[in-house]
Amino acid sequence: SRDVEKTLVIERSGDKNKAKKVAVTLGVNEKNIIQQMNNSLYLDVTVVIGKDFNELKPFTEKRK
Repeated sequence: SRDVEKTLVIERSGDKNKAKKVAVTLGVNEKNIIQQMNNSLYLDVTVVIGKDFNELKPFTEKRK
């Protein structure tokens, strides 16, 4: 998103461990995990890609 500086991992299901796993995989700082419970979405985690996308693990590992 052009309006979001840092990538966010939004925990939706009440299982913060799933959000942490996604954050670690992407290289997102744990402070950028937020909880917004919404069982009607039928998902565990939402990722909002921020302007820092080129600093995420999938991009930095690709450069190696």
